[in-house]
Amino acid sequence: MRSGKEKATKEESNVTPDVTQKSVTTPKDGSIREFTPPSRSRRRYRSLSSIQTMEPTTMPSLPMQKMTKVINLEDLMTKPKFQDEYTAKSRTPEQITVGQDPVKKIGDDKKRLIPAVMNLEEFDKRYGFRRVDLSLSSRIYNCLAEAKRWSFLQWLWFIKCFFPITQWLVDYDWKHDFLMDCISGVMMAVMCIPQGLAYGFLVGLKPTHGLYTCIVGPLVYAVLGTSKHASPGAFAIIALMVGSVVEQTTGGTKNDFDLNATALCCQVEKTSQSSPTEVINIVAGLTICVGLLQIAFGILNMGLLAVWMSDHLVQGLTSGAAIHVLTSQIKSMTGVEGVPKTSDISGMAKFYICFFRNISTIKTGTTLTSLGICSILIFSKEVLDPIFIKWLKVKFPMEFFVVFFSVLICYFSDGTIYEININIVGYVEPGMMAPFLPDLQYAARVVHSAIAIAVVSFVIHVALAKLISKKMNYTVDANQEWFALGMMNMIASFFGCFAGGSSLSRTMTSMKLGTRSQMSTIVCAIVLIMTVYFATQYLYYLPQPVLACIVVVALKDLFVQVADSAKLIKKSMFDFLIWFVTFVGVILLNVNWGLLVGVSFALLTVVFRSQWAESTCMGRIPDTSDFKGLEHYREAKEDEGIRIYRFDAPLYFANAELFLRRLHAALDDSPTVEPPIELNVRTRYANSKEITSISDQKETRPSEKDQKEPATEDDFVHLSHFIIDCSSFPYIDLMGLEVLEQAYTDLSNMGIRVFFCNCKVAVRQFFEQNDFYKRVPKANMYCSIIPAVLQATIERENDKDKQKKIN
Repeated sequence: MRSGKEKATKEESNVTPDVTQKSVTTPKDGSIREFTPPSRSRRRYRSLSSIQTMEPTTMPSLPMQKMTKVINLEDLMTKPKFQDEYTAKSRTPEQITVGQDPVKKIGDDKKRLIPAVMNLEEFDKRYGFRRVDLSLSSRIYNCLAEAKRWSFLQWLWFIKCFFPITQWLVDYDWKHDFLMDCISGVMMAVMCIPQGLAYGFLVGLKPTHGLYTCIVGPLVYAVLGTSKHASPGAFAIIALMVGSVVEQTTGGTKNDFDLNATALCCQVEKTSQSSPTEVINIVAGLTICVGLLQIAFGILNMGLLAVWMSDHLVQGLTSGAAIHVLTSQIKSMTGVEGVPKTSDISGMAKFYICFFRNISTIKTGTTLTSLGICSILIFSKEVLDPIFIKWLKVKFPMEFFVVFFSVLICYFSDGTIYEININIVGYVEPGMMAPFLPDLQYAARVVHSAIAIAVVSFVIHVALAKLISKKMNYTVDANQEWFALGMMNMIASFFGCFAGGSSLSRTMTSMKLGTRSQMSTIVCAIVLIMTVYFATQYLYYLPQPVLACIVVVALKDLFVQVADSAKLIKKSMFDFLIWFVTFVGVILLNVNWGLLVGVSFALLTVVFRSQWAESTCMGRIPDTSDFKGLEHYREAKEDEGIRIYRFDAPLYFANAELFLRRLHAALDDSPTVEPPIELNVRTRYANSKEITSISDQKETRPSEKDQKEPATEDDFVHLSHFIIDCSSFPYIDLMGLEVLEQAYTDLSNMGIRVFFCNCKVAVRQFFEQNDFYKRVPKANMYCSIIPAVLQATIERENDKDKQKKIN
């Protein structure tokens, strides 16, 4: 029968200790005494080896598990479950065997049990690691091999996935959703009529070609697209890029600039004008080329391309393109003469130089008309639209009324004393164009521009579609969107349409109107077809400044982005720089080159961030199995003689040298010293937060307090093990592999044993492919930090026992 004292001792050992209070220890003589934690002036931590020499009642934690109470290591190790976890023998540097006793006795006078440790190779054998080839060729082969085994129904389902309309139309709620889609479709048509006319004029074609683009392409997208709210068709930014290609291909105008001349410096010398048929062929050839490229990108699973086009890059691109669109419409809005086009590189700078030189040629009537129309449209967007959408769930069709009343005014004032001296659209042929085959010789001449248009169209479209899909709780397939946009542009090219994309204003309005599906797009196309066949004769007196104002005001939200960009500085400097470089590149060059500059700079920021990657030495959080950075957690402590190092970036050619330099800095010693050497480091200095902030700019030094105190024999430890945590390496290249081998060689020459842990599968396969294990023993690889620390502790204990025997 147990005594009351023994029962009390047992009850105290099962109580969760309060880390803020003094703990109670039971020494071998049975007496109870208070144990005061070591002060920071002596040691910041207790090593794992010192923990194992303590009695069971003072054992603070088991490294393999997160604990909040004191654990009896000896009792736990006798359990079958614990012995089953560690079936490998504790290894020494001289011999490595598998399948022996799960525990090991250390020392002649101390009969203690410590857990055995499995390295990565033993772990793989025990738990059945499956070797999978992750190379691109293997993935393609596996996909093709799996496709060969498909049944007829599986192939039918695969083909059906290319036509999303077959999925949502089956479950379509005609009773509740159709009415909302009809209302939304009619409102979209009211917006498309003036915008389509304006964008057709922006491209350099007859305005009705903008209506064709809003009819054919959207019908195709309604069958193939996965976004419920996207409003594809004519779009200002894409229309501007297409118009730039038309100007560069046909020659357009010849610009002579002489900034030193005192007279009119910007003379626009007219060259031979291309026929309308030639312009249509150029546009059709460009459009079919854009469509084929987008289809090819979709087949090649290039939906991931959208990942490289960050939101801020797209914002910089669209904001810069909006400035280009505004600049291109100034001539129509003011009637100024002698200004060049903006499609050339640095064309915007030339335009404004000539604009201010020729400002005296501005037509007062045209300018006042444009200012009045812009004011009315902005008032409608800011004041009337929110009211109508809130109460009537529809947008006020101010653009439609502006077009309607401006046509009436010009019609009734024609030939009278009140006639307005303003440019009008002129005769518009009713009906749709007959299908024709685009001239492919023009497609070959514009293929380089087609790539930029295909990418910009897709990126803006996907950005809008994903933004709305998140708000409305449905998903968008990026690869299917490639295919849908490609088929939309390819089929539209046979009907005289130009390349299109999703309009920002129409798409956001569609969401606010409560659109349920792409049925609204079909309704919109039907209304536009009726307009093309029965109402185009009334567009003869439509003023051109009205179309220009509609284009400019439709991009109001993009102009607001320029003012909001300053907020990015406080949030993320890198994102602001991406926006700024793209924006300036588009303005100073053009949209195509600005896109290239923006993407290149965005990729460079990735390289810069990896070159400036952080690295840290890690320590254990007391009473847990977590290892954290010593500079981030005050309670983190290193195990005696063991240093854990992590480099927080992929290891490749751009930062390989930085990795090695930081690693040597973590040792606080030069690797050029001839081996063998004993690396003596202050214990407090090794564990303090000063050493763990490893950087190239600031040399690491001990604190003032450490410098003033003289070092004693107990203040020094021998660094025997160095563990490299590879968890932050998603991939490495050959130079990264070389620096790992060099680090292993340098540390081994110092007499320091090097372990690697947390290697990802792709990194391990790369090691095998490049004979890494011929130079670095595979036994030094571990599945996580904990087994590596345990093995290092066991080896240190073995070394201590051998040293005692020698002494």
